[in-house]
Amino acid sequence: MKQGKSLTKVVEDAIEARLGELHTCMPAKVVKVDVAAAKCDVQPILKRKYGDGEVVKLPVISNVPISFYRAGNAFISLPVHVGDYVELRFSERSIDIWKSKGGDVDPLDPRKFDLSDAIAYPGLYPFTMPPEGATANDIVIKNDQSTIIIKPDGVMEITGSAIKLLADLIELSGNSDAIALGSKVLTELQKLYTHAITHVHGGVTTGGGSTAISPTPIVAPVAVASTKVKAV
Repeated sequence: MKQGKSLTKVVEDAIEARLGELHTCMPAKVVKVDVAAAKCDVQPILKRKYGDGEVVKLPVISNVPISFYRAGNAFISLPVHVGDYVELRFSERSIDIWKSKGGDVDPLDPRKFDLSDAIAYPGLYPFTMPPEGATANDIVIKNDQSTIIIKPDGVMEITGSAIKLLADLIELSGNSDAIALGSKVLTELQKLYTHAITHVHGGVTTGGGSTAISPTPIVAPVAVASTKVKAV
């Protein structure tokens, strides 16, 4: 009977030890990043605690691929910075060769669910740092002071200090008419914006004299970043 209990304990300890080396998912903090190359170094922030009570900080993991939303040449990237949180997921086999070559590869390494085979997913944060401006019904795209809100009723709100019309919107190769058109569009939009924030309502008696509309634009002023207009 004692021998049976001892064997059970040995098996349990072996399973527990193996599970301690099997990594699935955990939060980490970015300590070095190269967004253009879509890779970073990360510090796992969940420490490991051993049976004897010892608590150990996990090592920094280097050369971790950042998984942005992407399909072929279409992608959405995020400005990941040092100090940002990410979610780490761990491949069931080594991804060293795949990271450098891509395609179908032989891992050439027996390790499984190892710390070295982490993949970083931006977006995981503690409850103390919720995304400011998120709502239950809208799609919100925000980058510091710039925000795009897409509402389910078809309304889209853009907030920012300026909206630029990029070069690909216009392309008539050096056509002077294109340059004139771009300048005219910019001038008229700036007039509209100026009128909106300075317009005074006359004939208002309640609450004192007339006042200008508060300078909080629904649409930000537009800057034309190109003088080319594309013919359609």
